[in-house]
Amino acid sequence: MEGSAGTGQEEPATCMFCGSGEERIPLLSLRYQGGQAFICPRCLPRLIHPERAGGASPHGQAG
Repeated sequence: MEGSAGTGQEEPATCMFCGSGEERIPLLSLRYQGGQAFICPRCLPRLIHPERAGGASPHGQAG
């Protein structure tokens, strides 16, 4: 998580697919090509099997 510019506060983490926040469900942290994202356990199959979930992946490419 990156802090907000100059405020010292962190942005709340949310799942990259469903938007659920860390206050509601545990989130896993991912790093890819210098970026960071979060995913909840419910949406993890969408990341692992993008061909079954309409081609959604964190880098915009199917499979």
